[in-house]
Amino acid sequence: MNLQRESLSQEWVGRLVELEFIEVAGERHALVGWLRGVTERGVYFARAFYCSALNKYMPGETASFYPWGLVAEIRGLSRG
Repeated sequence: MNLQRESLSQEWVGRLVELEFIEVAGERHALVGWLRGVTERGVYFARAFYCSALNKYMPGETASFYPWGLVAEIRGLSRG
């Protein structure tokens, strides 16, 4: 499910998502992690790492703030 700024609500906080950034120099970059907060100015996002031994995403760092101007798209993921 692709989420737009207008449709992103607090119910998504705590869910595993893919955060895709705006295109820079012809490339798009995306990170997988947990949505930790949604504000008028942007989102708080905690990056995850994939543990192949457990076959799932694991917490990787504390949350960082990303302003809406940098975010191209947010996609909901299954908890894998």
